[in-house]
Amino acid sequence: MASTVKISKDQHIWAYNADIKPGPQGAGMVFPQWGQLIDKAMSPQTRIFKVKDGMITMESNGVTFPTRPNAF
Repeated sequence: MASTVKISKDQHIWAYNADIKPGPQGAGMVFPQWGQLIDKAMSPQTRIFKVKDGMITMESNGVTFPTRPNAF
């Protein structure tokens, strides 16, 4: 399935019909004064995670969760 991307006037990107296939490794980052954890991050932090068999595993603490959580 092909991906279609629409960019609105305020530059938000909305993806429709995206066929996303994650690679074997990824990273999550937080920065002070930016993003969803704006008031929680005291310094920049990066966490590396592995993606295998439909599960994401955080290397730092072993927490796992599915790559495709239940749709609402």
